[in-house]
Amino acid sequence: KDVGMTDLLVDYVDLTRLREALESLGWPAESIIELREFTREDLLAEMDRLEAQADANDLVFFYVASHGRYLSDVVVWQDFFPAEWEEIPSLNKVLLVDSCQAAKFTNQLSGEVGLTIAAVDEDEYGWKGIEEEGLPIVGGIFTYYFAKALTDPAADGNGDGKISVQEAALAAEELQRDYMHDVVFSVPEFLEGYYGLGVEPDKDETFPDVIISKSLEGELFLSKDPQ
Repeated sequence: KDVGMTDLLVDYVDLTRLREALESLGWPAESIIELREFTREDLLAEMDRLEAQADANDLVFFYVASHGRYLSDVVVWQDFFPAEWEEIPSLNKVLLVDSCQAAKFTNQLSGEVGLTIAAVDEDEYGWKGIEEEGLPIVGGIFTYYFAKALTDPAADGNGDGKISVQEAALAAEELQRDYMHDVVFSVPEFLEGYYGLGVEPDKDETFPDVIISKSLEGELFLSKDPQ
């Protein structure tokens, strides 16, 4: 995660939150692989493993948290990830990217199979909290709410007693948006940081936008037994 560009000392709290959510949904601990401080080679190796071991019926959840610039400038995502993603044979694969300009990376995929989720749009800058800031959430804001939504009955938008990936993402989008406008932007120095990037997100009621691919028909569940 963020090799050579790390400035968020949060002890991999996002990975911990997602692991706990997946295990509560029935995922065996040994089926969850964590790549901490990943390099391009690490991502390639894991995708090759999934290509070799997964079949069309397997459920694959691939989560990437990083600086957007690390993905584009160091890992050079665009040169390999879209093609490698297509080679993973699962028809039920989910890619979640939580980074600045996250949709810039998910939009590069064909979208013909599976589901992709970007924590913010391709022209938006996300937020990852650190303890020193004194705000309620440490780590990625979208990841925090998404992990909670996977097991929160309030995220069951259609009331069928099951929480799909899409429902969890939509619930997290609303909560992330509220948190950014009500909490982060209430601190002048944090808002000034965005202004320094040439953007004024506090004036955009839709910021941040979570981008969910529309190619998948029906809902997809991370639970091992969604019934």
